[in-house]
Amino acid sequence: MPTLQTQLALIEERLLDARRSFGDTNTVLTHYNYLKLALLLQDDSVAAEFRKIILSTLREISRLTFGAEGVAGIRRRAISQPQRYCYSFPRGAYEVEYRLASARFRSAIRDRLVFIPDHQYLFNKFIYVLGMSFQWRYCLIPQSVRAALVGNGDLTRMPFHPILAEDLGLTVSLAGEVAFRWPIGSAMPDIVFVNNVSGHYRPQDWPTEQLNLIIRRTLSLSDEVSIVSLANDGVAISGPLERRLELSTPQS
Repeated sequence: MPTLQTQLALIEERLLDARRSFGDTNTVLTHYNYLKLALLLQDDSVAAEFRKIILSTLREISRLTFGAEGVAGIRRRAISQPQRYCYSFPRGAYEVEYRLASARFRSAIRDRLVFIPDHQYLFNKFIYVLGMSFQWRYCLIPQSVRAALVGNGDLTRMPFHPILAEDLGLTVSLAGEVAFRWPIGSAMPDIVFVNNVSGHYRPQDWPTEQLNLIIRRTLSLSDEVSIVSLANDGVAISGPLERRLELSTPQS
């Protein structure tokens, strides 16, 4: 089994190759930086030791995805009246492009969190939506490497966000990607990674702190679950990971 340092060194080689081949902003860089982050966060003891690397990697993912670089810790607080944004997908386009394919994925769509083996590792990302009353829908099929690099253009393997929102009138308040570090036998994940990346809905209005808080509330996640959220204004971290990374105050 390769050591963490060996694995990190290999990823750094891939990142260097990607910069040489494609420049400073490309999906290959995003993919390998995310793999690096997932590797660093796989063990709690690593988080403290590699604090600066984790934070710099988060900033780089934020820059590559949104052009934002801030990382802040947040304290959990109740959301009495969460902001309601509204994003719709055209019914006519859905009927033409996705209706027939939607039946293929219905058995893989859930309205609550359920553990599957693919939820053990943060490098497995899944798509999700929240309805206008914050109803949760997500697909149990992890995204492929190809989808991460060039986008999901194959409806035979992976659904698009509007398919998850079929029973929500194709209208959502939020859509994006989610990943988990969820040990076997645990009632809930240790870490949840979430963003607002959706090419169909483009829910760009969500502040990352609000995204972090609404996901905690919607999924009924306890204070002992760390949430890492990425949105257009940067990164927010809550839960035990916030303390391990010493993020009690906002950082730029």
